[in-house]
Amino acid sequence: MARTEANAATWTFADAIERLTLREGGNPISSAQSDMRAAVMEAHERVTEERMWEYLLTEHAIHLSAPYSTGTVVYDHTGGTNENEVTLTTGTWPSWAKYGRLKLDGVYSPVLRRVSDTVITLDADVNPGADVASTSDWTIYREAYAMPDDFRAMYNLLTEGQWAAYYRHPNEWKELERFWETSGTPYWWTLIGDDDRYSGWTVRVFGYPNTAESLDFLMLRHPRALRYSGFNESVDRAGTLEATGTAVTGSGTALDSKMVGAILRIGDTTNHPDGLSGQNPYVEQRVITAVASATALTIASAFTTDPGAGTKYVITDPIDVDRTLLNAFRRCCEWHFTMIRGMKGMAAAEANYVTALRQAMASGAKLLEPLRAGHSQSYMQDWARYWWLGTDLEDS
Repeated sequence: MARTEANAATWTFADAIERLTLREGGNPISSAQSDMRAAVMEAHERVTEERMWEYLLTEHAIHLSAPYSTGTVVYDHTGGTNENEVTLTTGTWPSWAKYGRLKLDGVYSPVLRRVSDTVITLDADVNPGADVASTSDWTIYREAYAMPDDFRAMYNLLTEGQWAAYYRHPNEWKELERFWETSGTPYWWTLIGDDDRYSGWTVRVFGYPNTAESLDFLMLRHPRALRYSGFNESVDRAGTLEATGTAVTGSGTALDSKMVGAILRIGDTTNHPDGLSGQNPYVEQRVITAVASATALTIASAFTTDPGAGTKYVITDPIDVDRTLLNAFRRCCEWHFTMIRGMKGMAAAEANYVTALRQAMASGAKLLEPLRAGHSQSYMQDWARYWWLGTDLEDS
């Protein structure tokens, strides 16, 4: 889910470097800045991965594809234009075919590649093993669904029928797929590595759906990666800009599509903007939602007063931590900086971080009072359960 709003509480990569710079009494463009960048990035990863922080939970849905069996196919096992080639006539292979399995001649073969609208190739090890003449007795179905790049963990899948599918270990899921044939609502699912992406994950379902439907779940995401520090003179703050509404035009800028989701801060025509604690605090900040070229981008909402030509700016990535974690994050930056630089006081810096992290854990609760006056939280949970069963809790 893309985030398009930023406020004064939104801390950034630039703020973190400014804080380390202030602590070290140095210049933000000094030789230590690369070490500061590394310290901030390492601290960002450490803090966000310390536990299953609830602020990193987000909704997600897998949209299942209906099976396809239109037309006739011919399987050429070897010696053709492609090895293990399946050619389709009077039909078109679905766009998702490379994630599918082909049920043909009693074998459930993983699709290796979608070569064209009419040609796919099968796995070299799992296939019919010999040529198969033209037949209409076949089905391709999709059983693998790629998870987002920021996927970390998930809760159970919920079907459109308002009940949960059942997780199976990958080996159990493989046995089900190999020895059973079923379609309809996916009863079982597993989580397994993605064959096409390094460090990627896929959800695989069984049985395969008869119609397109969706599976919903809560996903724990990884934080947004840090790239733009706000101090790179040739990229993060190159040239100047002006804005009209949500359209921003640059002069001598080096805007890039990877800046989508980053924060644009504006200053004046004399100074590049600092954080709020700096000598030249930024005037306003907005989230970048699109970049059309090296000199044109779009922001989520217009500035209160459109900056005129020649306005200086910085572009920097947001620090993706909850506000209650900011102090722990700052202490973690200091700790990692001392480690990278081989400075004295590493043990003390680590102890400061651990203390701040414990304080954040203790103060991070968001639910402060019962959901319903006069009843406990457990009452509400019981009420929800009895309501689902069609029973009045007061009469039970």
